[in-house]
Amino acid sequence: KSTISLGFFHIHFSTFYQPAPDADHADINPSAGGGIDDKIHMIPISIYTRSVDIGEIKQQLSALAEEQYQQFSCKLIPGADNILGVRIPQLRSMAKKLAKEDWAGFLAVADESSHEMLILQGLVIGFAKTDLETILPYIDSFIDKINNWAVCDTFVGGLKITCRYPEQMRQFLNIIIN
Repeated sequence: KSTISLGFFHIHFSTFYQPAPDADHADINPSAGGGIDDKIHMIPISIYTRSVDIGEIKQQLSALAEEQYQQFSCKLIPGADNILGVRIPQLRSMAKKLAKEDWAGFLAVADESSHEMLILQGLVIGFAKTDLETILPYIDSFIDKINNWAVCDTFVGGLKITCRYPEQMRQFLNIIIN
């Protein structure tokens, strides 16, 4: 797989070698140049944009906010900044959608403007479908943003990747703790 970036567009390609149809290339190594009529093909397998509209996400959060839940949350999480009052199941639903669409693009533009935006970031990291090597820097960066028990509990509870890589995560946490 290869990626070509053109501004906000990123195109993933799958590359394969196809020998010329009239030649016997069983013994030719494509990485060594192949035959004269041989071709290396790049097939687009997905195209995505990194133009996540953070303003639209903030509007969605504001629309989901409940005043009574905001007041209740403020009592449970003293000292938390800018609690909007969005319930966790709604944040999980948003996070799943963002993780499917462009989780890295969202995390690149997300800010800490509200308690819910911070929780949303942690949930997106947890829902991201990627490998451990790719997600660890995001986990490491997010740990520094944890500022209360609710953000911590929601983030840690959503990190399902720890089930797939328990030993590597244990080593990672030992490094962070020590």
